[in-house]
Amino acid sequence: MSEGAISITQARLILGVDAAAGDEVLRRAFRAAVKASHPDRPGGDGERLRQVIEAYRLLNPGSVVRPQPRSRSRLSRLTITPEDVLFGGWRPVRLDDGRTVRLHLPIGLREGERISIDGKVMAVSIAGGVGAAVLGDHLCLTVQVEPSLLRQGGRLVVETPTGPRSLWLTAQDGVRGLVRVAGQGLPPRGRYGRGHLFIRLQAVHETPSQTEAEDKRRRFNAAWAA
Repeated sequence: MSEGAISITQARLILGVDAAAGDEVLRRAFRAAVKASHPDRPGGDGERLRQVIEAYRLLNPGSVVRPQPRSRSRLSRLTITPEDVLFGGWRPVRLDDGRTVRLHLPIGLREGERISIDGKVMAVSIAGGVGAAVLGDHLCLTVQVEPSLLRQGGRLVVETPTGPRSLWLTAQDGVRGLVRVAGQGLPPRGRYGRGHLFIRLQAVHETPSQTEAEDKRRRFNAAWAA
């Protein structure tokens, strides 16, 4: 996902709650997400923790979030792509001492996992590509869609890392600007389950003012639905 402020839809996705979630449900989801993402825990990650806190503040504006302690140590980062996560395989890795080694990446790695490379432990960081990002177990894509298709619905073919996928959009999908394809996200691995594919629908030929107005309308609709 792009950098900057997250939307209400993205915040719900980060915490794993729906529009009907009340204060207590939000608090439980927030505590669980903080526990899973804290850098001092296996599989934790500082950037993920920042997203969790931002999502909770957006969904529960009156909340008070205590600052989280910084990780006691910093690991070197191994930056991979969403394609690396989906397909795994061999790739060259440059170490801090200047040497380059070949590393076999297992399929389904997650943000913050630890990998030992030539005796050195590194933390996995998944970098988003053009229009693609990984959030938890989920693969998130942004696609350009004709405004008429967003308004009226219809068939949309989306190019995904695993090949083209044909979807049928409804007018409601166009209003939400987001489509979920169940079970088509990151593959399962160990304690991690199979994720979903989330497709953000962005109208083509949008000017900045049109995009801003659309974002405001979607935020209003999401707040009204809540």
